[in-house]
Amino acid sequence: MAREVLGHMVCPECGSEAEVKKQKNGLAYRWCTECNAQYFPRTAEASDRLLEKCGAQKPVPVPKKEPVTVTAPSGNVTSITTTTTTTPVPVPVSAPKAKPKASPFDILGQFNK
Repeated sequence: MAREVLGHMVCPECGSEAEVKKQKNGLAYRWCTECNAQYFPRTAEASDRLLEKCGAQKPVPVPKKEPVTVTAPSGNVTSITTTTTTTPVPVPVSAPKAKPKASPFDILGQFNK
């Protein structure tokens, strides 16, 4: 799937023109078509700095969604919230101690009584 090119800048590795594109998570990244060097910022601030360096405008942030409210037929307003559950972590179980294996010298121990 081809990604939209947001801008171009000089590649710091080889000096040719590198493309600045957008990742799936919304952050910008740099990719050089000549030497295949890549730069992936980890924060939105670093992504914004990359966009400023290539001359592209910052993308408009997506507004956060409000919780959905539902009106019941009786006129009561009910708020729908989602809950997240965590998967239980298995507790380590200690293995039962194994019986010592018999040795051919065990027979000598019965004569020392």
